Amino acid sequence: MFIHVTSAKYLQDYKVKVSFNNGREGIVDLADALQGKVFEQLKNKAEFQI
Repeated sequence: MFIHVTSAKYLQDYKVKVSFNNGREGIVDLADALQGKVFEQLKNKAEFQI
């Protein structure tokens, strides 16, 4: 079985609640993952929320 995200809901700051097709879910904080030029726009919290 391939695991994939079935839903993602913005919570606050850079935290997102994610659910997977195997029934598991959790909260991930992506603040430290936004490294590099490609993620510059997402460092703006207003853009990240969208």
